[in-house]
Amino acid sequence: MPPKGFKTVICKFWENNMCAKGASCTFAHGMEELRRYTNAMERFKTKLCLFHMQGRCCKGPSCPYAHGLQELR
Repeated sequence: MPPKGFKTVICKFWENNMCAKGASCTFAHGMEELRRYTNAMERFKTKLCLFHMQGRCCKGPSCPYAHGLQELR
């Protein structure tokens, strides 16, 4: 999951001149706002997954939260 404010997708509404969110839009309004996201940015999990602790996390290895103390950094 990209960090907050990290725009990796062009806004479909902006492409059609219909985005009403302006600067608060979470999607990129042009190539200059677009940033590439890599899995290397997800290396460290700093919080435990509450769903995993309850036995209900369905995301497995793609979960952005640690599934046990061994994954926690």
